[in-house]
Amino acid sequence: MIRVSRLCRAMVIGLMAGPMAGCGVGSRQVVGDPVESAALTDLGESYRAYSIARNRPPRKAAELATADAVGGNGIPAMKDGKIIVRWGAPLPDISEEPGKVSSPEILAYWKEVPEQGGYVLMLDRTVKKMTPEEFKAAPLAPTTESSSAPGKKAK
Repeated sequence: MIRVSRLCRAMVIGLMAGPMAGCGVGSRQVVGDPVESAALTDLGESYRAYSIARNRPPRKAAELATADAVGGNGIPAMKDGKIIVRWGAPLPDISEEPGKVSSPEILAYWKEVPEQGGYVLMLDRTVKKMTPEEFKAAPLAPTTESSSAPGKKAK
């Protein structure tokens, strides 16, 4: 009887802990403000979905803005000018899991990041938190719009 009780308890704990073990998002997980990092993750997924559907990256905000359903919080923040995107940058990898092909270039970032630091979306679709100094040292993804980030060129 004691064995059965212990076995049942172990099974219940296992069933409860099992789903929680998969709650992380692997390389996309970022500690900190979940709204800001999640919005960038969502925006990266929209950028990827558009790139797959059109066989090219989006070249301007209006093209990606049609992806509201996929974009989560990223699209509205982009539309409001809170997130700056490097339009036209081809993704190094369009597989479902981000970060498979590492890329040091920044694809999108919250507009206050250059002065205050914060979350950025890398070209490999991973999200990182950077200081203003790290942001200034990081290369930006190449773009088709020359006015995306005045004064800073892609390396």
